[in-house]
Amino acid sequence: MTTGLATVASLAMPAYAQTSASGRTARAVSFAIPAQSLSSALVQFSNTTGVQLFFDADLVRGKASGGAQGALTRSDALQRILAGTGLVARVSGNTVTIVGVPTGQGASAGADGSTLLETITIEGDGINSWDAPPVYAGGQVAAGARLGLLGNLSVMDTPFNQTSYTAKRIQDTQSSTVAEALQDNPSVRTLVNGDRSSFFEQVTIRGLRISSYNYLFDGLPGILPYNSTTAELAERVEVLSGPSTLINGMPSDGAVGGTVNIVPKRAGEVPLTEFNTFYRSNGTVGEHVDFARRYGENQEFGIRFNGVYGGGETNTSDQDKESSLAALGLDYKGERLRLSADFGYQANKTDNATISNFYLGDGVPVPSAFSGRDQAASPWSFSDASGRFGVVRGEFDALENLTFYGAYGVSESRFSTNTLVSHTILNTDGDFVADPYALNSENLRTSAQLGMRWNFDTGPVSHRVSLQYDRTTLDTDAGLAIGQPVTGNLDDLSNIPDPGLELPKLGRNGDGTYYGVSALYSASMFDERLLVMGGLRKQYVDDKFYNIFTRELSGSYEADALSPMVAFSVKPWENVALYANYSEGLSPGTTVPIGFANAGTVLAPFETKQIEAGVKAEWGDFTTTLSVFEITQPSQRVNVATNTLSYDGEQRNRGIELNVFGQVTESVRELGGLMLLDARLTKTQGGVDDDKIAVSSPKFQANIGAEWDTPFVTGLSLSGRVTFTSAQYYETAEPRREIPSWTRLDVGGRYEIERENAEPITIRFNVDNVLDNDYWASTTYGLIAGEGRTFKLSTSFRF
Repeated sequence: MTTGLATVASLAMPAYAQTSASGRTARAVSFAIPAQSLSSALVQFSNTTGVQLFFDADLVRGKASGGAQGALTRSDALQRILAGTGLVARVSGNTVTIVGVPTGQGASAGADGSTLLETITIEGDGINSWDAPPVYAGGQVAAGARLGLLGNLSVMDTPFNQTSYTAKRIQDTQSSTVAEALQDNPSVRTLVNGDRSSFFEQVTIRGLRISSYNYLFDGLPGILPYNSTTAELAERVEVLSGPSTLINGMPSDGAVGGTVNIVPKRAGEVPLTEFNTFYRSNGTVGEHVDFARRYGENQEFGIRFNGVYGGGETNTSDQDKESSLAALGLDYKGERLRLSADFGYQANKTDNATISNFYLGDGVPVPSAFSGRDQAASPWSFSDASGRFGVVRGEFDALENLTFYGAYGVSESRFSTNTLVSHTILNTDGDFVADPYALNSENLRTSAQLGMRWNFDTGPVSHRVSLQYDRTTLDTDAGLAIGQPVTGNLDDLSNIPDPGLELPKLGRNGDGTYYGVSALYSASMFDERLLVMGGLRKQYVDDKFYNIFTRELSGSYEADALSPMVAFSVKPWENVALYANYSEGLSPGTTVPIGFANAGTVLAPFETKQIEAGVKAEWGDFTTTLSVFEITQPSQRVNVATNTLSYDGEQRNRGIELNVFGQVTESVRELGGLMLLDARLTKTQGGVDDDKIAVSSPKFQANIGAEWDTPFVTGLSLSGRVTFTSAQYYETAEPRREIPSWTRLDVGGRYEIERENAEPITIRFNVDNVLDNDYWASTTYGLIAGEGRTFKLSTSFRF
């Protein structure tokens, strides 16, 4: 059951056979859309034309279309697709929406039996990127994504590797955090699940780390809660692989492997009231409420509320968790003006918080991984995170082809924990020594954007100019207390006496300001088969950090750089796109995380480079993307003797990615892919470690997932996903120790119970790590254990 709107967006569209308001005489398009379900026909129309088209899946459910064949204008093709359905196309500004027959607006019967408004005019120059891009065939991913300065682009028109996971996919997998929602992506691996840990959520993209506080919210960096992000907040979770500072602005921690953007939920055309009751092993229960309405003569005003509360025992032994989310989204969509406001509060509290890292003493072999259910710290440990945020955004079409936009957001997060860190395993018997650790922190962050997009044509060439100024600030207060080292054994991780540390008082810990100006020009030509773009960004970084114990200024960095970006995409055939891009960027230095003796220290800003090329092919309702890439950034080294993190030389990640998604048959959907990675160290001190494979860099990752609508039970769908990660080195020093490869199997099922004159009831059941394999998920910042077997059950009621 699909919620919300399905949409397709394009950067620019050709003119049409009839003369449009802009006075251009355009052409017919060749259509080959067979008779099928109306939903599939509309998606195929969008994929064929690139028209920004919206329809609610519930509105078209059960309706059939006769399709559209031959050389037709887009308006004529859309009329044929809608013939006999009782639905019409409504135009508002640059948006085409499929709706029921409006009352009193001049609706009439068409010659072919369709119901038409007085005029259907699909304009081709819209640059509105307000609404979320479309649901692709199968409903698991979108057919495009928001790319910051570039606006909305479809997958086939994007000269980058990007994937956008839908709210439907998130709900069907019962993902509780954004990190869980990313588990279909072969280039992504979860290091830390932040909602049950004493550490913030961390993932890797293309082998490079990104933390949860670097996720974007509606394109703005630094707004979401610090420790983790609840998945119910998202209409889409968009992943752009590789550095993207020019088009998205600068994150506060220099993440260059990729960008994660959370698209907020908005009210759709159809009123929504949904209650979702959920259970997660071993005893976490909760409720999710989703409410949406639109008001006004033309439904200009929208309201969307999402509320989540859950609590109880987790699948980690002796661990209790309580979590809550309240998110309110308001929007106004007028003819030329669009406004939105988002407000949110999130809190997660975990008693007996999860241990996230283990180090190895000299000569100690890598121990067998313990169960993810046995990694709780001690009964006295806890993790307490909360955050509130607000974002306002607006767009104004000054002219038909000129749009100005702006956004401002503010976020306040609090995080405190009392736990053990830096567990160092001393021998093969599993004895370890660890440090009691109490942290108290507050973060105040602001983010702003101001920009414009301008489209214009000169003969057969369509031009686009984009300008943007963005600014992000980060103010951190923190207090840290470290107790005397304690000893324990891996066989009984929770049997550590309470060291009695109290949460320390807050004091100034860091100030950061990151701002820049970006300019981008793109041109499309040869019937939109060739897209070229180039841009420049002037970036500034100003960081100050203070000793967490003495409060004295311990360091500062000021840096700036002028960074270029070029990209192109060419379509030799209608369903095939070749692309390439090159980008440079200045990133703020990594903030050393908790667990290190130099925690809170900000490392120096650094410049990154990426070169990427690929081919995308669309096979009906199924898409494949093959990419090759190279990214360079400073290499991080952990000094085990001093427990400090620092830079040493560069890390050069070269790789090949294959992504697949879409609908293979009427009843089978596939999602996943693989990544081959060659991560090497270069320019290390004295050349000692040059050409070595980097730490925590698997050579091979694969995710293969499929969903099947069973023919023997109507309404029953079964799913499965296999995740494989090859071995990883623990250290650079010889002899090199490594963790073994690991494989995880996740399974699930969904059953829709039809009700007469009412929405179906949907029951979902998922089991993550169904075989309960024990594995070390990563060696980043020490050994990190994977999640144990987890059962998830939910029932959704819609009214």
